[in-house]
Amino acid sequence: MNETRPSDLRQALLNSHPDLPPQLQIISRFVLDWPERAALMTIAEISADIGVQPSAVIRFSKAVGYQGFSEIQKILRDALTDQAPANYFDRLSSQDGDSDLTRFRRLAEASLAQLPNEVEMARAAELMAQARIIHVLGFRRAYGIAAYLSYLLSGFDAPVNQLQPMGNMSEVMTSILDPKDVLIALSFPNYTPQTIENIEIARDKGVRHIAITDSIVSPIAAGAECVLITDQMTDGGFRSAVGSLVTVQALASSY
Repeated sequence: MNETRPSDLRQALLNSHPDLPPQLQIISRFVLDWPERAALMTIAEISADIGVQPSAVIRFSKAVGYQGFSEIQKILRDALTDQAPANYFDRLSSQDGDSDLTRFRRLAEASLAQLPNEVEMARAAELMAQARIIHVLGFRRAYGIAAYLSYLLSGFDAPVNQLQPMGNMSEVMTSILDPKDVLIALSFPNYTPQTIENIEIARDKGVRHIAITDSIVSPIAAGAECVLITDQMTDGGFRSAVGSLVTVQALASSY
């Protein structure tokens, strides 16, 4: 493979990701979601950080069409223009004596440092403006954020409908969907199967969807018109919701 541009590398990883073995998918997701870190860390550091064997990083490089991980890193380094002011993961590490308030403030700060890009936000606003009805879908952890987005959109007199959990009655819940509508779906690890199922039903009906999630290779990102990446940070199993809240506030106000 002679590709040298970061966009080519990204597309190659997106194309190959679904067919990679689970351990190599972990590496693929890391490179896609954290290209700055992948560019600068050693193989040993990466393997320790994401819990894979160093040999898996080498296998990953060959599986996606490159001779070695150094070739991938060169492409990633060429794309770096500004150094991040701090390692966000280091900032999340709790220190002795930190209160829970300090811990979660740090988690929120790191989440706010990585909000969706403006291009994707503008595309989402365009889709909402064109929609007959804006349907909002989010269960479990994402339910409260989905409800907040619905509330905000209704305040802007948007034609909004929040899809409610109905057990296994996905066909009933999505029966009102129309190709002229748009679906905004929210889901984060562990991704809710009902959300994924409803997106597939919507897609079969010709409904375009906007994904608000934590990764470009999230299962709800597949087939999305635009993907708004936020709330990637975790600390001790807790995931910040601050980035999601800011994202839906900005999204609603753009209507």
